[in-house]
Amino acid sequence: MKIDKGIPLAPFAIKKTKYPWRDMKVGDSFFVAAKAASIQALRSAAYQAARYHKTGYAVRSVGGGYRVWRTK
Repeated sequence: MKIDKGIPLAPFAIKKTKYPWRDMKVGDSFFVAAKAASIQALRSAAYQAARYHKTGYAVRSVGGGYRVWRTK
């Protein structure tokens, strides 16, 4: 295998996500309709996002769906 030298590192591609984790500030929230996701799936996504972004999220059932708040 040939070794190449002087090749610049390609930029990191930011993956698009279903939920706006990166754009949220502490106290912000978003609503997800109940038919769009189950509460277990949403809590799992919030848990993974919190670990990745080193933040905190709370998921609560509200009329007709779920609301996710950034807490940390």
